[in-house]
Amino acid sequence: MRGFVLASLVALSATTSGCLLLYREPEGSGGAGGVVNVTTAETTAETTAASSSTSGSTSAASSSDTGVGVGSSTSTGGCANTLTDRKNCGMCGHECPELTDGCSNGVCDHNVFVTSIGNLDGTLGGTAGADATCQKLATVAGLYGQYVAWVSVANDDVVSRLVATKTDGGRIVNHGKIIAADFATLSSGALQNPIEIDESGNLVTSQKQAITNTDPSGHAVKTAATDACTGFTKSSGLACAGLLVSTAQNWTDLHCAWGCGAKIYHLYCIEK
Repeated sequence: MRGFVLASLVALSATTSGCLLLYREPEGSGGAGGVVNVTTAETTAETTAASSSTSGSTSAASSSDTGVGVGSSTSTGGCANTLTDRKNCGMCGHECPELTDGCSNGVCDHNVFVTSIGNLDGTLGGTAGADATCQKLATVAGLYGQYVAWVSVANDDVVSRLVATKTDGGRIVNHGKIIAADFATLSSGALQNPIEIDESGNLVTSQKQAITNTDPSGHAVKTAATDACTGFTKSSGLACAGLLVSTAQNWTDLHCAWGCGAKIYHLYCIEK
């Protein structure tokens, strides 16, 4: 009788998890008539195995639900540092335009270059024509940013075309070489390095003047209607120019005694 009861209870325990199975032996059956625990090691092992299997499935499902895995974005993934990572500058996914632009304090650098063309005169087509020349050269050279020419006339200072550059605190660089820590430093007239590398990354070795009519702060030096080659539209009159090799104020404002008809000028082009 006891063997039959044990077999039945063990079978029942296989489908019952976490239960303690007891029965009272009948007197006269060879037992003492006491309470007997029939939970076996085998039953416990089966229950544990089943629990482990369920836990494993739940864990796998949880991992799948969160999307954390190969190729997924995590806190240590591709956007770990928005302060200095040029591909995630200031925010995840915001890439600085130029390959040579760095990222400092979450702000992209602003590239500046001198044009490879060094035989320009005062007939630039106004500030708009000068801006277009800079943008065309930048695009041909494979640069992706938006560029304006560092030239000014009455009622059209270059600083007014560089609102973000003036206010965002980004460094001014010449193909990765730091020119100034920010626009305010550029405006002081003291540069860390001269601006003498062209749009393609080559050092300019001839004709060291850049036509500007602009002081270091980005404002026009001469403001009369006939000044600055009549707003960079004529080859008559005098032009204000800067010196490419200089790191002092005369990098942009050397003097205003250059002839507008002389084909000896470069342009400085600065990224917005």
